[in-house]
Amino acid sequence: MKVLFYARGSEIFGIEYISAILKDTGHQTDIIFDTGLDDNLYFKNIFINREKFFRKLIRKTQDFKPDLLALSFVTNVFPLIPELTERFKENFDIPIIAGGIHPTLLPEEVLKVKGIDMVCVGEGEEAMLELVNNMEMGKEDLTIKNIWFKIDGKIIKNELRDLVALDNLPVPDKDLFAPFFCFSDTVHLIATRGCPYRCTYCYNHIYWEMYKDKGKFLRQQNVEKVIEELLIYKKKYNPQNFFFQDDTFTFNKPWLKSFSELYKKNINRPFSVISHLERIDEEVLEYLKAANCSTLFVGIESGSDRIRKKVLNRNISNDDIKKKMKLIKKYAMKTVTFLMFGLPHETEKDMWDTVNLIKDVKPNYVGAGTFYPFPKTSLTEYCVKEGLIDQETILSISLGLGTYSEKTLLKQENAELAINLKNLIAFSNWLPSPFSPLLKILAKTKSKWLMKLIKLIWIITMPCKSPLYKSRLKEYLKQLKLTIFDIS
Repeated sequence: MKVLFYARGSEIFGIEYISAILKDTGHQTDIIFDTGLDDNLYFKNIFINREKFFRKLIRKTQDFKPDLLALSFVTNVFPLIPELTERFKENFDIPIIAGGIHPTLLPEEVLKVKGIDMVCVGEGEEAMLELVNNMEMGKEDLTIKNIWFKIDGKIIKNELRDLVALDNLPVPDKDLFAPFFCFSDTVHLIATRGCPYRCTYCYNHIYWEMYKDKGKFLRQQNVEKVIEELLIYKKKYNPQNFFFQDDTFTFNKPWLKSFSELYKKNINRPFSVISHLERIDEEVLEYLKAANCSTLFVGIESGSDRIRKKVLNRNISNDDIKKKMKLIKKYAMKTVTFLMFGLPHETEKDMWDTVNLIKDVKPNYVGAGTFYPFPKTSLTEYCVKEGLIDQETILSISLGLGTYSEKTLLKQENAELAINLKNLIAFSNWLPSPFSPLLKILAKTKSKWLMKLIKLIWIITMPCKSPLYKSRLKEYLKQLKLTIFDIS
C-alpha cells in the first residue's frame, strides 16, 4: 500500500511516526509538502502563486500513485482544506483521511468537508496501520478504533483505543521532511507526550479528559531510546543543535538526571527545551547545564497575577517568575519567553504589567501573540459565557478562520493596544529607560503601516537573538526558493 501525506508549514511529528511504522511493515509513504509561505510573509501573492502548489499536488499523485491521501493539520490550516480536497477529488478517486489536532477536536466539522472520507481522532500510529493493512487486504472494517468514517453522508463513530506505549514506536521518519528544509542546523524531536498542566487556553486539558480511561496520558520514552534516536539524527543530519519540543521537558527529575548523564556522554551538542517555570529549580538547572542545554523556552503568558491564575490556570506569582528567571541566568542559559495579549478581561494595566515584568526579568528573546480562542478549550467556553465571543465568531473558530497572531477575536476594549504591544514587546526588553515614554506613544498609534514596519524589523532581528531563529530563517529562505521555483 502507498500512503501520500500532506503537511503545511513545518514538519509534523505525528506524520513522521506513522510513516515510520508503515514503512517498517512493508508499506510505502511519500509527502506533498506545502511550505505555507504564500500567506504569512510581507510579499504575499507577489511571488507565490497558489496554483503552483495544486499543480505539484497533481504531479506528485500521478507519479507516486497512492492508495490513500492522509492530511494532518491544525486549526488555522483548516480553511485551506476544502479547496485542496476538491482539487484532489476532481482528478483522483482516492480516499482521504484527516488527522491532527483540529480533526481530533472537531471530527464532525471536518467530515462535513466534501472529499474527506475518514478522520483519525487522537493518536494515529496503530489506527493508521490497521486501516492501511485492511485496505491492502481489500477488507472493509468500519469498526477501527480512533477512525470515524463517512459512508453515503452518514458518520460512523468509533471509540478511542488505549494510548500507545512510546517505547514501542520506531524512530520517526524525518527523511520524509528533509528534502523540504524543515530542519537544518537544528533537529526537532519529542521525548514526551502529554503535559502535567491543564492551562485553560491549551488543548492538553481536553486530551486529559478524552484519555482518562485509556492509559497514562503523560508519558516519557526510556532515556536509552531517546539517546538512540539522537545518535541516528547526529550521524544522518549532523545538526549543530537539538530542540526538544516536549510541553514540559523537566517534569521528571530522575529521568532528567539519567538523560543528562547519557546525553553528555553520547551526544554533547547544545540543545533547547520547553518547560514550565514551576518545574525549574537548582537541581533541574544543574542537570540541564551539565548536559549542554543552551536555551530554555518558558511561558510567562501575562504579567498579571490575576490573569494568570484566574483566567489561564497558571498558578505562579510574579515574584516566583522573577526568582526562577534570575536562577536560570545564574546557570548562563538563554531564555525565550512566550506572551499573549488580548486575553479575556485583560485591562490596560494588565498589559503594561506584562511589559514591566518582561523589563524586570530581561529574557534573551520574547515571543508574543494575541490570544486565539481555540475550539473546545475551557477558555473559549469561558469567553462565550462572558459574552466576549458571539455565535458567528464561534462558527468562524470551528472553521479555522481568523488568526492568533494578527488580531484578537474578542469583543472587549483595548484590542488595538493588545495588537500593538504584541508587536512592540520584543523591543521593550532592551529599550533604555529614557526611551520608555516612546513605547507608550507607539503603543497608542493607529498606524497599521508603522506596526507592520516594526514587525518586519522584529522578524529581521530575530536571528540575532537566538541560534534557533537563525536556523529557522535559513530554512525559510530555502523553502521560499523551493516555493517560487516550484521544485518538487
